Amino acid sequence: MHSSTQALGVFEVDLHDLWYKLIAIAKVTPAKDAEADRIVAQVVRLRELGPLTHKDTGKETVMSNGQRLWSDLPFLEEDLYKAWTDGLHTMTPSQRENLAGFMTRLVGSNACGDGIASCALRLFRAALETSEESPSTDGPASEYLLSALFTWLYWGSFKIWKLSVFGAPLTPEARLNAMDSNWGDVGDLGIAAGVEEKGFIEKRLRFWITRLEGIAAHVAEKDSTLSDMCKWSAALLSQWYDTMNRG
Repeated sequence: MHSSTQALGVFEVDLHDLWYKLIAIAKVTPAKDAEADRIVAQVVRLRELGPLTHKDTGKETVMSNGQRLWSDLPFLEEDLYKAWTDGLHTMTPSQRENLAGFMTRLVGSNACGDGIASCALRLFRAALETSEESPSTDGPASEYLLSALFTWLYWGSFKIWKLSVFGAPLTPEARLNAMDSNWGDVGDLGIAAGVEEKGFIEKRLRFWITRLEGIAAHVAEKDSTLSDMCKWSAALLSQWYDTMNRG
């Protein structure tokens, strides 16, 4: 038993190393390139290898965090969340955009559940809900974060809309809370607008849409490109109400 536990611990170290290398590759792979899709496809193939069972007992191999190998892609969610939150303000713009593109593809393909969508909440909160990075409700948000937000919406606007409108909690929430008890908190601008419930909710979604429209109007004269991207993002989120007949 001790030998088996020790071997599992060594393997978990190797798993973390695998995910770190995957994340490093994702950071330097342009989000718009087909190669980014291939990386996600490799993750899906890994998931389809499992569950891995013990030859003698037939029992599934379960990691220390309760996830199965390979079916649950153990530790990928945690390692992605850590890489994203630790590097959100320190990654280069291209690294941030590329990693956002990788994660939103993973969420959209349901490769490892909805938990990674919590990274989108961190991004949206920092870019649209936090007064430290935006002096007024209609003022400019941090442009270095908005580019990653645009990338996330380009590949995953429907998932963001669906999670918000249908109010589905991210699962398993207990693991998200273990990683960061503040993962779904609302920024002060959102709270000032009456958004108080954490996580994905429709009122928060509508605040994001209004916020993007406000930024678009505010920067229109000095940065038409940024203004157009903000308007495009707001329209992208809004269109799903009509598409899904939820207007």
